[in-house]
Amino acid sequence: MITLFKILLSAVLAFPGVSLQGVGGKAGIGGKAGIGGGVSVAGITVVQERQSFCSAATCALAFSSSVGSGHLLVYVTSLNSGTINAATDNNSNTIVNAEVLTGFVRVDYVSSSNSGATTVTGNCATAARCYIHIWEVSGLAGTFDKGNTGTQAATSQSISTTASTTAANEIVFGVFFDQPNDDSLTAGTGFSPSLFTDGGAGNESMLSEVKIVSSTGVQTATATCGSAANTVYQIIATFK
Repeated sequence: MITLFKILLSAVLAFPGVSLQGVGGKAGIGGKAGIGGGVSVAGITVVQERQSFCSAATCALAFSSSVGSGHLLVYVTSLNSGTINAATDNNSNTIVNAEVLTGFVRVDYVSSSNSGATTVTGNCATAARCYIHIWEVSGLAGTFDKGNTGTQAATSQSISTTASTTAANEIVFGVFFDQPNDDSLTAGTGFSPSLFTDGGAGNESMLSEVKIVSSTGVQTATATCGSAANTVYQIIATFK
């Protein structure tokens, strides 16, 4: 037990931006969370996920490990003001937009990834506080199915797809962006792993979360916000 504790302590000291919170661990301001731990349901596996925050016109973030061939990649980006443009990467992947809300929070995706080291860049129209969450998922065709966008000022956050999903086994992404506040955002029941980025006092915060489902129907993403007074921008997107 003592030896194991020393190993874990050494890991924390070597990588101070990573917390020992297991699957979907959450990092603080500007921190980066590593591999998601291979969560797998109905043949769908969350391979890895990472998050970061930059005060710049672009924000680049590499996957911790080389991406596999033919996987679904999901790029969630947002900024505090202005327009967030489509994410890009360095691996010649075809990137498509799934949903975008009011110009400053969006979900882009790659249906079938090229293998290899992959760095993703969030692109702001002007220098701003730019947030980026990146995900790799295997076991899917990688086709966008259903989605929706909305806003809500409440502690109990909820957004549903506009129609029933069309495949029994899908992955549901929920995105909640609190702008212009850095309230806490906690993943809803059944959503794991998740990523949370806090832009610092008086700035913004963003949560992305996933849930693998095994039946068709209207899908709902939920979360808890630390304040009922502030507007949270929401996106839900499902892939089959």
